[in-house]
Amino acid sequence: MRNEKDLVRAIERGIREGKGEGKLHWLKYHRIHLNVAHTGFEEILGKWYPGQTAPKVEVDLLCVFEDIQHRIDEVMFVAVEMKYFRPDSKSSFYDGLGQVLALSLLGFDGLSLWHLFSDDVEDSRVKGHAIAANEVLLGHNLPLFYLAAKVGDDLQFSSYSPAETTGSVEYYIEWMCNHIRDNRNPLLQSEEAKKRRRAIKAVLKIP
Repeated sequence: MRNEKDLVRAIERGIREGKGEGKLHWLKYHRIHLNVAHTGFEEILGKWYPGQTAPKVEVDLLCVFEDIQHRIDEVMFVAVEMKYFRPDSKSSFYDGLGQVLALSLLGFDGLSLWHLFSDDVEDSRVKGHAIAANEVLLGHNLPLFYLAAKVGDDLQFSSYSPAETTGSVEYYIEWMCNHIRDNRNPLLQSEEAKKRRRAIKAVLKIP
């Protein structure tokens, strides 16, 4: 992959192909490079954050799953922040963490941070990212699905978090879905966050 945008597009193709093969049964809707501000949601956000700049709502991958638990309604919104690193990339284990935590204000049911590395990055670097990031996430009990993995040109993932294993993109999408069912965004206990969630649903025309 040449850059992060190329990788996100390749992942989206992998999701579409997986659905075409009858996989990802719980995934009802997905979208990449979603700038919700362009849909008019930024104006809505301004009502909740008067006198200051509303949070930028840019989501690398939005997944909407069927919610068999019906925690709020029939669907479960998951926002994924992705960071892609090559051998010459300047990177830190906390890259993207601020963005994904900011998204928790906006009523997403689940949050996910993916640190993805090109196949020629040293294994020790990926493992170091995973160890440090998990120490922070677990130490603060942050309900994120964190993925640290190398990605080959064939879109095969070799992950160090949440476990050392390999699989396709749909394998990790399913894993993320199952994890988030039991690890929801705690801010959704707030009525204000639920209102923002309903507003996002309306803007995206999702029932």
